[in-house]
Amino acid sequence: MDISAIFHNILVKILKNTPGLQHAMLTDSTGLTLANVTRSTSSLELEGIGALSMALFIGMRQQGNEVQLGPLGFVFSEFSEGKLILQSINEDCILVGVISQNANVLKVKTSIKRYTDEIGDQIELLKTAKSVEANLSKSLLDEALSELD
Repeated sequence: MDISAIFHNILVKILKNTPGLQHAMLTDSTGLTLANVTRSTSSLELEGIGALSMALFIGMRQQGNEVQLGPLGFVFSEFSEGKLILQSINEDCILVGVISQNANVLKVKTSIKRYTDEIGDQIELLKTAKSVEANLSKSLLDEALSELD
């Protein structure tokens, strides 16, 4: 199965099991959107949201480091029309959630937290697969070069 489909399926489970969650997206450390799901019909500029969310999260993480508060896990912002949450998955990835104004933030946070390990495990599998692929490519190249000698 395609890794983006795996992330999409996890986000669908989160959306279905989290009352008040309107939109969920997975963003990497560069701000690239890895997957997203929505209940809303409005279109969102995903790359901009992903990049801004990650920049905000990195800034908050740095601020916490400066005052020695430990790793950052969750950021919450409340606006007049809804709420924005950022949940750390690992050093390289966050989950961005848009929730309705009347949603219970604690319930949303608890629901999302149940899936962070699953997402993190898939990210680690992807990293391992890329590492194996790179090593295999290097090995094949070395073998081909040795045959030329």
